[in-house]
Amino acid sequence: MRRTRRNLQSPSTPKQDPVWRTKGNETAAWLSAPGNWHKPDTRLSLRLPIASSKHPHYTGVFTMRDRSYWVDYAKAIGIILVVYGHVARGVYSAGLPIDTYTFRMVDSIIYSFHMPLFFFLSGLFFYESLTKRGAGGLIVNKIDTIAYPFIIWSLLQGSIEFALSNYTTHSTSYFDVLSFAWNPRAQFWFLYALFWIFVLSALIYSLVSKAYSALLLLFFAVLFVVSKELHAGVIVYYIAGNTVFFVFGIVFNDIKDFFERRCKALAMGLGIAFLAGQYIFHFVLGLTY
Repeated sequence: MRRTRRNLQSPSTPKQDPVWRTKGNETAAWLSAPGNWHKPDTRLSLRLPIASSKHPHYTGVFTMRDRSYWVDYAKAIGIILVVYGHVARGVYSAGLPIDTYTFRMVDSIIYSFHMPLFFFLSGLFFYESLTKRGAGGLIVNKIDTIAYPFIIWSLLQGSIEFALSNYTTHSTSYFDVLSFAWNPRAQFWFLYALFWIFVLSALIYSLVSKAYSALLLLFFAVLFVVSKELHAGVIVYYIAGNTVFFVFGIVFNDIKDFFERRCKALAMGLGIAFLAGQYIFHFVLGLTY
């Protein structure tokens, strides 16, 4: 590799910034040059003034502001609620002192949205991954990142529950441990459902255009409504009950820029709508999730 350095004294303009050249193709900025790295608003950014014909998107300045931080915040909130929900249910199941009405009300509110939230967030990045990897590559990737951890942790937790079943509130047989393929254990149902939803979505979107996402959203919304009436196995039950949120994430990804530009006003409006919906569902209609 031959390195060409040009006018290191004043790198303030693109023409004066030093560059690395490999076989005549300008591929990267010389990161060690003064002025190429800077931290506006404590967020790291990299000035890449020169782009090759193969990578025109390298021009300009990329900052961490380009990341959708609300996605990270939503994940964090969801994780906290998952932990709280499981702990509260464990306390209630163990018969420890807890106000039954408060527990059931808070439990219903949390479970009405926190798991759908995770399916929605997973759907946000699905189509980009499908475009990059293809249906086969995406499924193989999800076997590695979802199915494999699901199997390992199901066996590990199930084995521990079996070994300690005489000292816990639930009795576990080794058949229960090995039945994870058709009866996922406890919290691992999410990984089980998410994997099959990824597989189904990869197959669907390899056959139909993304333009049909709205129709798919409508179809899975109807399937969600009737999901509790279906008696076609665990896989169908989890797909029918959760794919609508995943597809909603796919649809929302195409319009999220509109919402991000108006995030403050929309956040307030959606927050009020969420509280109103919860109040009507739980207190006016007297329903629980």
